Amino acid sequence: MAPSATRTRGKRIEWLTQPPVITVMQPWGSEFDLPQPISMEAAGYDLEDGLLPPEAIEWYDAQGNLVGSGNLLQSNSLAGGTQQITAKTQDSSGKAAEASAAVVI
Repeated sequence: MAPSATRTRGKRIEWLTQPPVITVMQPWGSEFDLPQPISMEAAGYDLEDGLLPPEAIEWYDAQGNLVGSGNLLQSNSLAGGTQQITAKTQDSSGKAAEASAAVVI
């Protein structure tokens, strides 16, 4: 979606869309034992779109591989050691945001 504009009594008012915000609620600084599944939860919000739908969130491992999608996800496919998990989202205008959490497996 391009910047919006309107005219008010001959004056042009223009505003720009803002990127969304995403928050990882879990895991956060957590430790897990193999093969225990890791529960992941995130929420995305955008000023223009409001609360972003669950399907707008994708989860990636440190290598950039897609682990899954949705605001709630369980996975036991991560390798042992300290792992960086990243949740990504984008709003209806195509602007993106991401947030990461570290877990020890």
